[in-house]
Amino acid sequence: MGYLDPEYFQKGLLTEKSDVYSFGVVLAELLTGQKPLSQTRPEEEKNLAIYFLHAVRRKQLLDILEPRIRNEASREQLEAVAKVIERCLSLMGEERATMREVATDLERLRVRSSHPWALASPDSSAASSHPSTGSRDIWSI
Repeated sequence: MGYLDPEYFQKGLLTEKSDVYSFGVVLAELLTGQKPLSQTRPEEEKNLAIYFLHAVRRKQLLDILEPRIRNEASREQLEAVAKVIERCLSLMGEERATMREVATDLERLRVRSSHPWALASPDSSAASSHPSTGSRDIWSI
């Protein structure tokens, strides 16, 4: 149930954007280590998608992440992936990204994190930002 597009309950139709919603739930599961439905969360947040969106909007993303993910990825990477997940979990199907957009965004984030020149800030050397030199990287988890 936690994977089903909310619009399905209203319109009885599954669309390509329904798959995007379900994929967003899977991504939220991977980041949080939580099940799509939980009786231990507050009533209005039993659904992982709602729980995740509320946490992001309250600037509490790091509080809900699985500890290994939180400790091994940079804050910037986590926030960027959370933005992709937010686009997947929009309650209105027409506001959701397409699966192609999601795949492109995730690939762009992966590639950007693997190139030292893309990670380097103007004040740092490229070598110090490279994952092999100790920088945290969500894609190697």
